[in-house]
Amino acid sequence: MRVNIRPTPAPAITGLTITSGVKTATLNWDLPTDPTYAKAQVWRGTSTSVANATMIAEVQGNTYTDASPTINAVSNTYYWVRAVNKFGRADGPWSASVFVKSQLANELEIAAGAVKAGMLDVAAISSITGQLADGSVTPGKLAVAAISSVTGALASGSVGTTQITDSAITSQKITANAITAGKIDANAVTAVKIAAGSVETEKIAANAIVAGKIAANAVVAVNIAAGAVVAEKIAAGAITTEKISAEYVYAGKVQAAQVEATDLSAVSAKIGVLRTAETGARTEIRDNQIIVVMDNNAIGVKIGRLI
Repeated sequence: MRVNIRPTPAPAITGLTITSGVKTATLNWDLPTDPTYAKAQVWRGTSTSVANATMIAEVQGNTYTDASPTINAVSNTYYWVRAVNKFGRADGPWSASVFVKSQLANELEIAAGAVKAGMLDVAAISSITGQLADGSVTPGKLAVAAISSVTGALASGSVGTTQITDSAITSQKITANAITAGKIDANAVTAVKIAAGSVETEKIAANAIVAGKIAANAVVAVNIAAGAVVAEKIAAGAITTEKISAEYVYAGKVQAAQVEATDLSAVSAKIGVLRTAETGARTEIRDNQIIVVMDNNAIGVKIGRLI
């Protein structure tokens, strides 16, 4: 009697999963319960066809970590696992495939929160044009203090006016003493860039505004608030005759209420005629006379030079 003993095929591998890192891939699978199970073969390829894959390892457990420079390259990396039994047979079914996406994966293929700080090498994202699409970095994608003032964190000239939206920089976002004279270009601050009321007395350092910083005709009457110029703000000798043009003193603008004096001894000039009234009873003071005129315009009293 002839007895044919058919060799037992290798068991199936199930439950294959993959966890990817920077140029690494860790595979895990369910350990077969078949008593003939001996080990597992790990195969790797760059297409969905196992026929084009290559065996990269044999392991006796149920986990394997692949660290290869080809992972995360220009194409996806695929993995399969199949069992080998105690008889050396590896003819069991292949596991389902798992894969690591390439670096060419677009933003729609990356789930929210999938890329974490620990998964990126230092300098993984460089300043090479095209690595970050326009508008891809938004405030919600930057952690607090993600961009610091450490030298090199931002390349010189990387933030220009076109990268800063209107109203993006507010006073509470600027630390004390952050803006100094050396950080402001010549002519960078012009009148149209200063909001009304933004420059107040407490924001101007002592002696910050000197004559050399005020352009000719920059200060005109409409720019000076009522009561802004008082005696204690005018230095001794600051107003001289050469600084007052004849056309700026108008008839009737200087009145008695605007003149305050306790001693007129320094005043020496031709008086002319001073009248208490134009007609009727009045007193007139002339250069060398004091005349009292009656209601009928007759001279009642004349003191001084009589002719």
